[in-house]
Amino acid sequence: MRVLLTGGGTGGHIYPALAIAAELRRRVPGCELLYVGTREGLESRIVPRAGLSFATVSARGLMRKAPREMLAGLVALMRGLWQADRILARFRPHVVVGTGGYVAAPVALAAVRRGIPLVIQEQNAVPGATNRLLARWARAVCVPFAEAGRFFPPGTPVVVTGNPVRPEILTVRRDEARARLGIGATEPVVLVTGGSRGAERINRAALELAVAMAGWPEGVLLWASGERYHGELRMRLERRLAAAGSQPARRVRLFPYIDDMPTAYAAADLYVGRAGATTLAEITARGLPAILVPSPHVAHHEQDENARVLARAGAAVVIPDGELTGARLVALVRELLADPARLAAMARASRQLGRPDATGAIVDRILDAVGAPVSVQGGLGAAGAGAGEPPAGTGHRVRPVCEPTGPAPSAQGAAGVKAAAKAAAGRAAGPGRAAAREGPAQESMAVDRETMARELQSRVKGPVRIGEPLARYTTFRIGGPADVLVEPVDEEDLARALAWARDHGVPVTLLGGGSNVLVPDEGLRGLVVRVGLDGIRWEDPDPQGRCGVVVGAGTVLARLVHEAARRGYQGLEPCAGIPGTVGGALVMNAGTRDGTIGQVVDWVRVVEPGGRLAVWPRERCGFTYRSSRMQVEGVPVVAARLVLAPGDRQAIAAAIRRYTAYRQRTQPLRYPNCGSVFKNPPGDASGRLIEACGLKGLRHGRAQISDQHANFIINLGGATAEDVLALMTTAWRCVRDRFGVVLEPEVRLLGSLARRWPPDPVAPAGSSDPNQA
Repeated sequence: MRVLLTGGGTGGHIYPALAIAAELRRRVPGCELLYVGTREGLESRIVPRAGLSFATVSARGLMRKAPREMLAGLVALMRGLWQADRILARFRPHVVVGTGGYVAAPVALAAVRRGIPLVIQEQNAVPGATNRLLARWARAVCVPFAEAGRFFPPGTPVVVTGNPVRPEILTVRRDEARARLGIGATEPVVLVTGGSRGAERINRAALELAVAMAGWPEGVLLWASGERYHGELRMRLERRLAAAGSQPARRVRLFPYIDDMPTAYAAADLYVGRAGATTLAEITARGLPAILVPSPHVAHHEQDENARVLARAGAAVVIPDGELTGARLVALVRELLADPARLAAMARASRQLGRPDATGAIVDRILDAVGAPVSVQGGLGAAGAGAGEPPAGTGHRVRPVCEPTGPAPSAQGAAGVKAAAKAAAGRAAGPGRAAAREGPAQESMAVDRETMARELQSRVKGPVRIGEPLARYTTFRIGGPADVLVEPVDEEDLARALAWARDHGVPVTLLGGGSNVLVPDEGLRGLVVRVGLDGIRWEDPDPQGRCGVVVGAGTVLARLVHEAARRGYQGLEPCAGIPGTVGGALVMNAGTRDGTIGQVVDWVRVVEPGGRLAVWPRERCGFTYRSSRMQVEGVPVVAARLVLAPGDRQAIAAAIRRYTAYRQRTQPLRYPNCGSVFKNPPGDASGRLIEACGLKGLRHGRAQISDQHANFIINLGGATAEDVLALMTTAWRCVRDRFGVVLEPEVRLLGSLARRWPPDPVAPAGSSDPNQA
């Protein structure tokens, strides 16, 4: 696979691209990467040092420029388009990823003209001009906060992922970092930076801090001034320290720019600087307390909002740029360093805001885009293959299968039943195709969708959308529109929406992370509620060392697993590598034979019929294999409290790596899918039974039973729900007829699909079906 990345001008655009590149290399062995920037930009120095191939185009800013400067910018854009087109013709990428900055515009526009899929990663709550321009052509727009979505045109495929963090930000240990810098293990370290270009007001205050810290009995200042300020500041600092009789090398380290920020973060106890989104993603991933000075020069003042998020959580102190003085900074740094308890509380709050899983979520969207149809010459489809077909040699092909109603073929005779298998799939698809043409049975509703949306908008604070395509909200990337979609912002919002639907007789469908659902092609009638309430709150350990954690249902499961591991708490390792949210994991009781999430639950907060919030203790949740009482009764989960026991950090990390590696090795993670399609029957595995029927590799339309794991159905790009249902039906009938086992879906079939399953009457209790026991 070939991926072209573009973005630059500042570290805020460059470092997210480097994090994405590292994750692509980890997840896609042999992935070819090319970074396109400008010759003058900071990326020309940083990217080659990261080991990426680098090419340049011309680019200049256009916004808020004088007429002459705007004309020069337009000329540079046209030249950049021509240069970018030549680069694309040579490299032939399968997807282009833009992280913002002027340079992304010509590269992305050239990619769109060639039909190459485009994925955008926006770092701020208020998107930049380049990304807002390009979003209309993107397959996915990855944003850090849901609030960013309102700045994009209606219908833009916005996905909330958080901001990517380079792996080395998390992997450098504190003792290693301090050893590299020659700093003692207990010495307080303050890191000051004004961003990649420096900040004059921060530098003036930092000069006073440097002079003060040089006279303190302990403490080290790591200060990145920016290249344009460095020479003058160096001379002024040396004069001030000489007058004071201090040695600058002992307490103060002044740099024009810190290339190795992972080491600086790992060594630091306190961060002082701007509130750019990438910087905040990195310091929260490390759990660094902060003194934030938002830049007043950013066009939409997004740094002010970024800083407020950390301040409200107790992770930072905010000083407006106009109020920053040397005396105030010195007093605040002295106050924080003298209060270890307060600094530790800020560090905990910072760590709770971190999104270490963001890079993986963004790469998921990139791989989704690659799996979609590609029309560019030299793209995924080889000559003679349909658009979006996997390249030759990837192993994704139609394999011989068994006739569902006949005996299983031998290995030698498997090739002879290919036509029979296709006919079987066609028979399975027949009724479904007819149903799709005729349209779904319409639920009787007293209100139309326009009235529904209008009334909900007056009652809930979250966004309300009419006719919103649901494919973008599921990991399968399949499904038609919702009549009305609402995204509550808190538990009361959710309760109000559900109560309104109940009072008006409107059917409700709940969506979380969308990792185990199949939405019908005609969409869903009534109200679809996307439960995205996220957040993690850690409690203090009890005398036995056990720790309680309250987590929102919309929190990404991987984030919770990795945060628990970093804190040294065990119990969630079997959930490592499972996609989706905590709410979905609770409803399905996610896990493995080694353990499930239900085993560590203390209580679950749900919305009961009538819209009343209630707390269910673990005993009432009815956790069983891949199910719970919440699933059986259709009760939405909004939050839960888990209790985790302390464990050995290295053993926990090793278990997470083991579970994750197993899933990566055995599951088709490169293609959109819903996870396991069927539950495992007692004493056996659905994947083994489907494979024994010879169904691996069977396709229907653009869906395929995976060659890698037979209990996965993958979307090769453009698959429909009817394609998936046809394959499920074929597998279900084949396993029933050959083994006498009736498989039970693990994927949730929504809307009209639920009314069409099972495809045949199920044998009554007492038959040979082991699932009836």
